Amino acid sequence: EDAQIKPFIAECALLLDTKEKEDCTMKNIWSIIGREIRYPFEAREKGIEGTVDIEFVINKEGKLDEFAVVNGIGYGCDEAALYAVKKLSKSNLTWIPAKQNNKNVNYLYKIPVKFFLDDPIKKKKKK
Repeated sequence: EDAQIKPFIAECALLLDTKEKEDCTMKNIWSIIGREIRYPFEAREKGIEGTVDIEFVINKEGKLDEFAVVNGIGYGCDEAALYAVKKLSKSNLTWIPAKQNNKNVNYLYKIPVKFFLDDPIKKKKKK
């Protein structure tokens, strides 16, 4: 559903500006994903890079559910991205649900998880 007020993390609630709440929420999200994500061996070996898009629902109670890969690149990256994003539901983050007309509503959240290898040519050059 569309929402007048997007969901955000409770620790960001004291920020008055909507953009600041969104930035604070994204910072917390990426902190967890960054800690949990692993570049799959097969993808690394084959030089696979790209973005895996993950969707999930933040429901009316502020719980995360219905995780899905909506655009994948394969070679284990889809599973790795899904695993890392699912960790958000097991974290200690408390979500404030989205609101529409002053009522809590379900909200479809999309996250692009990027897989990029370091450039091996740059590593070979001497500093």
